[in-house]
Amino acid sequence: SDVCSSDLAAVRSVRQDRTLLWFGVFTFLYGLRLIVRSHLVQAVVSLPKRACDTTADVITYVILVAAALLASAALGGGRRGSLRYLWMIDLAGAATAIAWDVGAGRTGAAMPLNRVLVVGNIVAAVVSVALDTRRHTWTRDGWIVLSGAAVFAAVAVVQNVRHDLLGPVDTEPLAMLLLMACVGYVVVSRVF
Repeated sequence: SDVCSSDLAAVRSVRQDRTLLWFGVFTFLYGLRLIVRSHLVQAVVSLPKRACDTTADVITYVILVAAALLASAALGGGRRGSLRYLWMIDLAGAATAIAWDVGAGRTGAAMPLNRVLVVGNIVAAVVSVALDTRRHTWTRDGWIVLSGAAVFAAVAVVQNVRHDLLGPVDTEPLAMLLLMACVGYVVVSRVF
């Protein structure tokens, strides 16, 4: 009876934990953006470049919402729940960016706003982690995710502040692969 009730509690805990959901949404959007940007896919499917660029930019604007919800679920909302509300700012930013692109008549016009939001999200997450580290110690799983997130955050900041720093080399997908491997490991270990 004790084993059965503890198993039910674990299943209930997994159902209430939104980390897996937001991890899936975030990685789906990121992967879809990579596919849409792929020259090979554009050539094979023969999609118009403008449609691909518009789709990739909309995903770029919206993906921050999923990233903020993932950070909130994974980090527990941060100090005083600050990360719980970050997604709302990102949603307003995505709507503003899309409207900006439509108003400007060209895709990607609002990328400067998106860059500010990306850096702002990273700063909010870093501050939240720093404040939480003072209150409690991180588990092994926490350090694994934080390590992957630190690499990805550093690459994202460099590419958003100085996107020409590394020339034609796009290191963000490799940093994302590392982050997804770290988060995936932790999410799967939580599920099981």
